[in-house]
Formats: sequence, structure tokens, C-alpha cells
Amino acid sequence: SLWKYLLHVVTQKSELERLCSYDHTPEVTAKVEYSLVRSKALGELKLQLFAPEHDTYELARAIAQVKKFSGDKSVSLLGACIADMRRANDRARMLEEKMMSSRYDPGDAEQQQALSQLWSMLLPDVRRSQDIISSEWKEIGFTSEDPSKDLSLSGPITISNLLQFLQHHPRRATQIFHESRSPRIYFPFTAAGTAVTSWLFSLLQHGKLNLFFYDEHQDVMEAFHTIFAFIYVEFHRFVKESKPDTVLQYKDVQQRFERQLSKDFDVAIGRKEWGWSAADAPVKSLKRWIDGTLME
Repeated sequence: SLWKYLLHVVTQKSELERLCSYDHTPEVTAKVEYSLVRSKALGELKLQLFAPEHDTYELARAIAQVKKFSGDKSVSLLGACIADMRRANDRARMLEEKMMSSRYDPGDAEQQQALSQLWSMLLPDVRRSQDIISSEWKEIGFTSEDPSKDLSLSGPITISNLLQFLQHHPRRATQIFHESRSPRIYFPFTAAGTAVTSWLFSLLQHGKLNLFFYDEHQDVMEAFHTIFAFIYVEFHRFVKESKPDTVLQYKDVQQRFERQLSKDFDVAIGRKEWGWSAADAPVKSLKRWIDGTLME
């Protein structure tokens, strides 16, 4: 762009070196990664970015030489960013594998216990029969009498995500659940969780969640559950604004939200479209947003 060309002329530095002159934050790492991946000048060096057999800081020095860095400080930050990128990539691949191998099994006692826990957290005063197939499941947002139809893909992870949402953001989660039982809009609480989990899988595959995995001190599953809760809250708000009152209308709303979601994650880094800043401690920012302290 013209702006980037003018910056290069004025500073005599490439975009990558300018980014590496800032403090080391997840936002900076994300922008460094984007700059590295789309750089045409790096050639085969890009193939080494996620290859652990290549030393991180030797790779950073080789890239800096190609990009004509003028200072060692920028090289050090570039090396730290590459280390973050590799860590995030490894974590994302681990989560992908976990989701791909996760299948709902009605005969699994642990999975049935998790379902019972979900029921108890949503309807603590309502006693449920012990039947695996029952119309009662619709009371907590399944779309079928048979939970396996909503949980066929990544079902155990969906239930785990919903349980974590209820445990860590009880006010927001229970509010959404009670609103989902209103006849004014169609919003199947548990089935919606399945959709959100599938969107998470797609975002993972395209590297759009890496921002949340850069920090070596950040627990991966905590980050994953928090991102789920964030997307779930946003999806519910989108549905409320759209006001679907039939299954067909709801499916159309769901498809529109899914298309927009990927685009929003592309532009969210360092901006505040959703009322949060990714510049520092992204997972903490999402948690505050979910609980309403960053709501406008």
C-alpha cells in the first residue's frame, strides 16, 4: 500500500523490522507472523518457520539479513516471536487432533456423567429420568430426544465447553439459557454449543486462534474454553438481534453468523470491534468481556 511504502521511505526499515521494534506482546507476534508468512523475499526460509529442527535465533538472524535489519534488538524480538509462533502452532495442532478423535459414545459412563452434570447445572430443581433417549433432553436445548444426534461430532468437547462456560461465567451462561427457553426466539442452548465447537475447529485449522496460544504461561484448554464462551455469547446476541422463530430461520441466521465469524477474526487483532483489545493478555480480555466489564 502507499502508506507502507511511505513508511519504508521515511524510516528506511521494512515492515517486519518496524514491527520488531515494538514491545513483545501477543498482538505484535500475530502481526509479525502475518508479515513473515506473506513475505515474498524470504523464499525457502518460510519453510523453516515451523520446523523445530531449525534453531529459532539462527533463523531470525537469517531473516534479518534478508530484510536488512539495522539492529540486534529487533533480531532478538523476531526470534522471540518465532518461538511464540511455533508454540502456538504446536498447541493448535494438539487441539485439532483432540477434537478429531473426540466422539460421543452413549455407552461411556464418563460422558453420561458429564451430560447429567450439564442437566443439573441448568435445571437444578428438576429431576430427570435416567433414560438415554428421552424428550427431556429438549428442555436443555437438544434438538432431538437422542443426544447423539446433536453430539455426533466432537460431542464430549462440546459438553466440556458448556460446563466450563457455566462454571466460569455462571451469570452470563444462565442468563442465555433462560432466554433460550423463551418462545419469542428459537435458540437451542446445547445444540448451539455444538455449532460453536465446530466453528472453533475451523478457526483452529486456519490458524486464526494462534493469538491466544502464544503465551507460554497460558493454559491451552483454559484459552480454548474462553474462546468458546466468547463466540457463544456473540452468537446468542446475533440470534437475539435476528429474532428467528422457526428452525429454518435459525439455520439461516447460523450460516450468516458463521460466514461473518471468520472475517471478524481476521480483523480483530489489536482492534475493538467486539469491545476487547488483543494487545495484552488476550484471554483475560475475553474473560472480562464475557462477564460484561468491557461492554459498552
